[in-house]
This record gives sequence, structure tokens and C-alpha cells, in this order.
Amino acid sequence: MTITYPRPDRSPSDAFGPATLGLATAQILAWRQGAGAVGGLHLHACWGVSSALARHYHGQTVAGLAHVHEGVRMLANGSDSFRWRHFADALAAQMLWLQSPKGGFIHASGENEPSYDSHWSCPIHQMLPMLALLDHYEDRPDDLVVRNEIEISLARHLDWFSRFWWKRGNDWSGPLASAGWCGVINQDLVTIAALARYGQVVGDWRPFETHGLPALDVYLGPRYFNSSLGLFERGDRADFTERSGYLVLIGQMLTLIHRIKPDSRIPPILTRITETLTDSIFVDEAGFHHMASGINDAASRKQGRRVWLRNNKQVICDYTGLLTYLAKHGDPRSTALKNKIFGLQKTVASYVFSDGTLPNAIDPEAPLFAVAPSANTLSGFWRFLINRNPAGIEWKDIPAVPEVIRRSGPVTYFNNADGWKISEMGSPSLHGIKRLSHGVFRDGEEWPGCKLAPTSLPGIEEDVSLTVAAAVAE
Repeated sequence: MTITYPRPDRSPSDAFGPATLGLATAQILAWRQGAGAVGGLHLHACWGVSSALARHYHGQTVAGLAHVHEGVRMLANGSDSFRWRHFADALAAQMLWLQSPKGGFIHASGENEPSYDSHWSCPIHQMLPMLALLDHYEDRPDDLVVRNEIEISLARHLDWFSRFWWKRGNDWSGPLASAGWCGVINQDLVTIAALARYGQVVGDWRPFETHGLPALDVYLGPRYFNSSLGLFERGDRADFTERSGYLVLIGQMLTLIHRIKPDSRIPPILTRITETLTDSIFVDEAGFHHMASGINDAASRKQGRRVWLRNNKQVICDYTGLLTYLAKHGDPRSTALKNKIFGLQKTVASYVFSDGTLPNAIDPEAPLFAVAPSANTLSGFWRFLINRNPAGIEWKDIPAVPEVIRRSGPVTYFNNADGWKISEMGSPSLHGIKRLSHGVFRDGEEWPGCKLAPTSLPGIEEDVSLTVAAAVAE
């Protein structure tokens, strides 16, 4: 049987139901490389980066473990809680294990993996595991040993982070003249949220007051927040606003900061962010709803309004984050918003593959991202499905990973429970053994006992269209 995507008749209730949750869970667990160690393909759809594969690495990243930990905690509130809580313990222990003697975390840079030193990283990858460990700390009120270990670890982490990252900037910005760490707003807001959460959970507010609040003052000011456009400047390059997917993250972090430390400046900004994200949703000529990747900065400033980028690649993996955000922050009385949300749900549903995965992006120039789901795409879609199915899933009900061959343009992707294979016309193929962090091989390199190719054609073959329809004129 061959399935062609997108599937316009697929309903969200079917695509996002318990069966898909089970398949997505099986895909996550197929990447376990040790107790609490979960790997995946490190593909950055926004940048078109797949460099970690060239270095033969598809092992864990500490920020990826934080994302999986979030999903596991959500499942622990549903069925089979003991098994999921045990998995959360293993993930927290692994994050602690990945702390460098310096205090930062190793394996903390998706595009630069494998990275064995914390300086090969950025603030967001260093602070997402901190947020996860603080959640775990709260989950274990009676486990004084675990709580003490987390306190010691995070104190050492913050000591290193404040010395290494404060006003450091990045390769594009150089050292910062004002308060901040790398100077990129989505990353530094994650840092501020982690410092506020640290004060709330551990009771030590000094890091937030010393560094977090001065940085927040900068990022809520006119240098970063463009109130007329309802967008934030990225910060490390002039006249470059944050793209839509990152605006969702900014809204999430500002919401968390305001919940912990109420700030009268934040609610009107959150309202503006919600308006902007709602406006980013458009309909193409094929009738599909999409999220614009961002704005044309020069044209938007010239015209005094948002001129959206609607005709380039569609980063499908960002849509589930937007849907979750709008469900929490959108006006429930707005019929127009309800229609946009349902339309975007239909689009995502039309791209849900038969094995419980989702494409990174539909980009005619990069078909790899249409067929091979990244670790972040998989975990993001998985958490979206858990939200849709609050009863969760019991361990005994997790299905086997199905064999699938998926094609888009010249690229073919094969996936099963043991491994994966990527072939591109005219290029040597890559294949990988999921249970090995460095188990990425070229043609002719094999590993005994691992099923890297189907014994016969699998029952399901899939074709993904790379056609991106033009937007309907406003």
C-alpha cells in the first residue's frame, strides 16, 4: 500500500488519537541508548542543518532529554504512572551525569554534536535541562537525596554559567554592552525563566535578582520589542525579527516568568504576541492552513505593517507548538481564531505519517527534512499528542515500531525498530543503529544482529509531495 502526503481528508480526531500516541511513544523508546539516554536524528529544519549525521552521531543531547522528560512527566499523570515515574528518574539522573566538572552540560549542541565540553553550546541548551531538573526536584518532595544532588548540581551549574556566559554574546554579536548572555532573545528568556524557577523552587533568588531581572529589563524594552509589529528583534543582527516558531517559545517563557514573578509589562506583550501569531496563519491555494515562517523585515518596516513570508518552506514541526500555545492564550470567543486553529490542525493531520511521526519541513530544496523526523520534531509532536490524550498510555499497550519506506524527491528514508537508512540519488547512503550513539555508517559498513533493511518490501510505502502552494491573496 502506498500513501501520498498530504492527506487532505484526514481528520484531526483520527490523526491525533490514542493509536498515534502509541506509535509516537514506540518511536521515542526505540531510540533508548541506555538508562535515561535517548538519541535521535539531529536535523535543524529552520537552518537546513544535518551536520551531526556527517560526524556519525545520533546520540543524546541534554536539551533533548529535557524535552523527553517533560513528556514522561505528563504521562506519569495518566496511566501506568509508576513505570513512567521510574523513566523520569532515569532521565533526571542522566542529565546530572552529563554535567561537566566545570558546571555546564556536555552534549548540549544539536548541530555541533558530539560535544564533550560545555563551551560547545548556547544558553538555551544549557538552561532547558535546568528547568527539567527543577521540575524533577518538585516531583520528589520526600526524596532528600535526589533533591540534595540536584541542588548541588544546579549551584555549580549557575556558578559556571554566570562566569562563562554573562555578556558573552555570540559569533555575530560579539560581547554585549548591556545585560544578557548570548544576546538572542529566545535563548536568554529561557535563561531568565530558569533563574526565576530556581528562586521559586530552591528559594535562592540571588541569580534572578543579580542577572535575570536586569536582562529582563533589556529584553522588554524598545531595543528588542517592536510594539508596532508585535515582534521581537532576534538581537544578534540588525533588522532581523525572531521567526514565528521562536515567537511561540518567547511567549511560553514570558508566561512562565510572569507566573513566578508578576510583572505588569508582560501581559500586554503576551496579548500582542498572541495577535501576531494568530495573524501568521494563512491559507494557501490548495486550501491548507500554514504558519508563516516570519516577516520580510525590510518590507514590513517600509510599509509599517507585517509582510509575512508565505511562499518559502513550511516548517511543519513548529505548527504543533503554535496550536498548543493558541489553545492556552487565544480568545475562546473568537470564531475566526477557532477556524484558523481547526484549519491548522487539519494541515498537521494531513502530514501525520502512518508510523506516528511528522515531517520537519516541506522544503522543495531539502527533501530530507520532509521524510526523516528529527529528535526535536518527534518529541514535540509526542508532547502535543499527550496533551490531546490525557489518559496517556500504559507501557504494555505500546505497539511495535512499524517498518516504513518514505520517499520525497530524490531522497528515500527507511525506518524500523532497530535502525534507519537515508538514500539520495547519486550520493552514498547513510544508515544508523538506533541503540548506538555513534552508530551512523556509510555504505558497506554493517553491524551484526541489527536489521537495517527490510527483508521484503514493507506493508506501507509513503510518498511526500514537496509542492508548496502559493498563498491566497488577501
